[in-house]
Amino acid sequence: MAQKPWERMEGESAKAFEAFRIYRDMGPERNLRAVAERLGKSRAIIERWSSGNQWVERVRAYDNDLERAAHQEAVKGVREMQKRHLGMIAKMQHTAMTALQGANPNAMKFKDQLAFLSKAMEMEQKLRTQMVSDTAAADEGGRDSAAGTSLADVIVAAYQRRQRNESDN
Repeated sequence: MAQKPWERMEGESAKAFEAFRIYRDMGPERNLRAVAERLGKSRAIIERWSSGNQWVERVRAYDNDLERAAHQEAVKGVREMQKRHLGMIAKMQHTAMTALQGANPNAMKFKDQLAFLSKAMEMEQKLRTQMVSDTAAADEGGRDSAAGTSLADVIVAAYQRRQRNESDN
């Protein structure tokens, strides 16, 4: 495994590396004067160690690596969140589809069933579109339909049941 720029360089003394670690770990507020004061060293020696051991370039590589790792962790978190949200959305859709297909069309008002389903579909579409945009990959598979029945068929059947039920009363 290749040596990282922020690790101790070949030929770098233990004291110079200790000073570099202090400088590196100061974050955005890092400065040579503070390192010199903390170690009780002259600023001239800290400046010599800094220029001789490329501290600025090494901390830039360190900061970039931290930023990359933070970004990867954020992306991982977003993907986990998206998977959870898709699971919730699927449950919402299943609930609405069950109500639409159910034997008792009065269990939930038809307009509420449609609104619930419509919102779940809107949420899924938005999330899946974002996922495609985020990954720049083609959508694989699209939306699942309930037991091979299209959503439009389920809505029409529910509407027809509702109409029959209302005409019977």
